[in-house]
Amino acid sequence: MQMQMQMQTPAIRASPTTGSRRPLFGLKGRRRRESGRRERGGTTPGATNPNEETVQLSLSLVDSIESIGKEAWDACAGTSNPLNGFTFLDALERSKSACVTSGWAPQHLAVKVEGGATVAVAPLYLKGHPYGEFVFDSQFGAFWEDNLPDRPYYPKLISAVPFTPCTCSKLLVNAVELASTGMSEQELVAAVVNTIGTLPRRMGISSVHVNFIPDDEVELFAERGFIKRANLQYHWTNEEYASFDNFLAGLKQRRRKTIRQERKRVNGSLDVRRLTGDRLKSPALWDRFYEYYENTIDAYYSQAYLTRDFFDRISETMADNILLVAAYESSTDPDDVPIAAALNFVGEDCLYGRNWGCRADVDFGGLHMELCYYQAIEFAIERSLARVEAGAQGEETKLPRGYLPTPTYSAHVFDQIDVDGILQRHKSTEPEQTLASVSNDDVVNIASDEGDFDLSA
Repeated sequence: MQMQMQMQTPAIRASPTTGSRRPLFGLKGRRRRESGRRERGGTTPGATNPNEETVQLSLSLVDSIESIGKEAWDACAGTSNPLNGFTFLDALERSKSACVTSGWAPQHLAVKVEGGATVAVAPLYLKGHPYGEFVFDSQFGAFWEDNLPDRPYYPKLISAVPFTPCTCSKLLVNAVELASTGMSEQELVAAVVNTIGTLPRRMGISSVHVNFIPDDEVELFAERGFIKRANLQYHWTNEEYASFDNFLAGLKQRRRKTIRQERKRVNGSLDVRRLTGDRLKSPALWDRFYEYYENTIDAYYSQAYLTRDFFDRISETMADNILLVAAYESSTDPDDVPIAAALNFVGEDCLYGRNWGCRADVDFGGLHMELCYYQAIEFAIERSLARVEAGAQGEETKLPRGYLPTPTYSAHVFDQIDVDGILQRHKSTEPEQTLASVSNDDVVNIASDEGDFDLSA
């Protein structure tokens, strides 16, 4: 099987290679010809079986997910995680949240079998800045610029869900279509990883970064020359709890008391609602949420990556995969608007917490815990979801509330081999040190020392 490559590159690129097309691999795949009769006998070793034909694959980079199409993309992505599905990524592009002018120029990868069927895709973006990634590579950029001052670090290529620190596969395969090629999924994924590793040289850019890779896939990148990095998030895991009180029963008495007091203060004075489906299709609701989203951005001196149009699009196209936890001052006024809200996306086995905000005059301490953490846990228990991923950072607030340390991984490859050596020698060891400090035994010690969890119960 042979793969060829074609790239469509946006204006953000400094060294365009639009229209280039070259063979990449000598991998051979064969599929059986349709035949009305069965050939008798076998074949001589090394000879071509007349009942088989060579299948050729082509690999392209395209500048919009629309160029691949919803049916083809979702046949590869599946339905387990809405955040790497077509609808979410398309909303980012159509709303101008992820686009050339925002520094996130789509360059999605598509692998097709001859005849047009798509067998694999990957979300890829050409980045003009380091923002909105949640995997901080300032060390990489600094070492690059110190050692290659005549070559800019940006643009770089990144495989990620924009503005979304969720772990999920980035190389998405349509197993049904792939089966017709005679090529295994392992062979295809390895070939695509090898190809991604060549993109810095082919595109004239510094590097490629693949963020938030599942732990059972990261070694595939490391074995092919990528630098592996590790970091931490804090996730809540559902141990088949029957209720929120059942979850609380596993905590130390002091922690149980604190959580119940926090929840009572909020639910005793406000009406907390979980909105999903048709209850989300209100422009006034999203006007208010966007105001609160911007309040949070301003409070942390950050940048509003998402446009107002993005929220209209997702409320119309994927409302059943959205959970908006909102707090209201009145439980009786149907025209009331919330004073705070937390946005989540519902997968098949996980609740993904994303954005939160509140009215500027609201004391959000306990309210934030209720809407973002406790309501998420309660919802996951009711829906029998396996876990809650509540976004990046937040050790101080998440760990005491049942969100335990979970390693996350990324992989990085650079154009120049000498730069690889520099980065390997000097890259920050902080992520590995952080992981070392939260081994399984240490998690038990943390729980015992701080009085948060009684894991031995």
